[in-house]
Amino acid sequence: MSQLLTLTGNLLAETTAYYHNADWQKTQRAYRETFQVGGKGINVSRMAQRLGLDSTAYCFTGGEIGAKCRTWLDQQPFHLKSFELSADNRQGWVVRVDGQEHETTFLGMDRRVPLDSWKQAWSALADQSKAGTWVAVCGSIPGWEPAFLDVMQSTMEAMRDRGVKFVLDTYGPPLASALNFPFEVLKINLDEWQHLADQRGWSEELREGLEAALQECVIQRWIITNGAKETLFVDDHRAFYRLIPPTMNDVRSAVGSGDVTLAGLIAHLDRGESWAGALAEAMRYGAANAVDDGVAAFPLERATQLPLPRAERWY
Repeated sequence: MSQLLTLTGNLLAETTAYYHNADWQKTQRAYRETFQVGGKGINVSRMAQRLGLDSTAYCFTGGEIGAKCRTWLDQQPFHLKSFELSADNRQGWVVRVDGQEHETTFLGMDRRVPLDSWKQAWSALADQSKAGTWVAVCGSIPGWEPAFLDVMQSTMEAMRDRGVKFVLDTYGPPLASALNFPFEVLKINLDEWQHLADQRGWSEELREGLEAALQECVIQRWIITNGAKETLFVDDHRAFYRLIPPTMNDVRSAVGSGDVTLAGLIAHLDRGESWAGALAEAMRYGAANAVDDGVAAFPLERATQLPLPRAERWY
């Protein structure tokens, strides 16, 4: 069994509250609540474990909320390594109203990751990884500063010499800083791409902007998601493809579908499939996740019974 280590910089203690109706001018009382721990790397680990990878989630926890998160995470089928956060973890509330198709999510304030904890996490990643290990850096990293970059760079270089492979799914300052690091693949959404392109002065026209990115950056395999509409992909030969996901009815929540897709991508790459083939397989998991209330909790056969996304040469 191959190994996947995920690093989540911004854990989420998430409560979902269910209501019969909603009137923003009146007090609302939920009739049901559920709790789970979110964060992009946590979601990736949950799905990857189901797909046959031996997954360990690395994260940062603090205070009473962090203790509650660790209790929940300890009950999951993947492994856990947590490092100290100097404050309670952030909280989030998902509001679902009977009869309404979409949910609303309210996120609490981010919690800064201490530099010492960041160093400890990367040291532990290096200690646990071996040849063939996948490491996925996921989500935002509050408190990002140049020292974080130095820690990551020096540790990654040593790990790559041992045959460790890296995947990146982040945004904001960490993304801008890591474009010249040797990640196997970068996955971002269209909004994150547009923000990055504005920062770097790349063309607003997506194809031309990506051409500039490939010229300037070490990362050569880019995946840009656009919800249920399409996923854009640049392969090893700099050929550009558009993948059209299967149409899903009765969508419940798209939250976590990108993370589920990333887990599927890593799992299928680990089986030796091509980048384009692995991504097509992975997108079926993301689509199946969208019609389920939870994250990475859907029956696997729901995904495997879906048609493969249709690939179109984009450029």
